[in-house]
Amino acid sequence: PNPTRDAFTLELPNGLEQKGTLSVFNANGQLVKQGIIQNDKQEWSTTDLPSGVYYIFVTIENQIFKEKLVIIQ
Repeated sequence: PNPTRDAFTLELPNGLEQKGTLSVFNANGQLVKQGIIQNDKQEWSTTDLPSGVYYIFVTIENQIFKEKLVIIQ
């Protein structure tokens, strides 16, 4: 759900390879979390991030997907 408290779930569209990278940036453009995507559905914890607006960038097969995420702690 968006906004979220503890975690968000990343679900990849059908047909995309499961390997890729996830990068989370805060509203100031600073990289605050990064990881490797290993499954087509994966949960990511947000308990280490303060409340605020974040931008998720997912890079898979030379494609970049962007999503806005609001965290309320």
